[in-house]
Amino acid sequence: MLEPPPWATPPPPALAPSAEDLRAPPRLPAGAASALPVVLDRMSPPVLQLASTSVAQEPRVPPTPSEQALLSSAIRALRSEQHPGTALAALEEYLRRFPNGSLQPEASRLRTEALLALGQKRAALAELNQAPVSGVPGGEESHLVRGELRAAAGGWREAMQDFDLVVSARLAHEAAPGAATSAKLRDRFERALWDRASARSHLGDNAGARADLRECFRFPEGRFAAQIAELLEDRR
Repeated sequence: MLEPPPWATPPPPALAPSAEDLRAPPRLPAGAASALPVVLDRMSPPVLQLASTSVAQEPRVPPTPSEQALLSSAIRALRSEQHPGTALAALEEYLRRFPNGSLQPEASRLRTEALLALGQKRAALAELNQAPVSGVPGGEESHLVRGELRAAAGGWREAMQDFDLVVSARLAHEAAPGAATSAKLRDRFERALWDRASARSHLGDNAGARADLRECFRFPEGRFAAQIAELLEDRR
């Protein structure tokens, strides 16, 4: 009878662990203890790399310019740098970003000023017609400019309405006790009286025109003083 080959010999049956073996700590094979740190070192870089990838910062988005910043750039371009076209571009950007912005009246006045600086009177008048004029800061100046543009376009009756508002507001202001005035306000009042006299004359109200010209004598050193004196002399 042939003996089975060595590799066919079944392994000896496993012995059940004794009570002493269960109480003893497990023993690693020889050399395994020195190899364990190497394995950990090799595993560490991928773990750290994944962690750093998960907390990578997103690219920063530049902040949106504020309303005040855009209007400030328009004012600087219009009044300091004398570039009304650049100012208009800044104001267009303002309207695009802030269609319901809180500084809309100021933006509209700046737009009108820039259009006038470019000689675009019709566009300036259209801007004044669509924007609120009364009850906002600078409303008197806007009424006066709109009246002058309406008069230049031949709309004397509509111009009269603007001039009336400015003159009435100035008379009410001067009648108030302790009311302060300035060269700018006096110049505005004189312009409104002169413009209203011209509008009344074109509308056939010569008596009203003479009354406004006489009222202008309160400004003896005003810009229209010489012309007013000559006109009143000729109409006597």
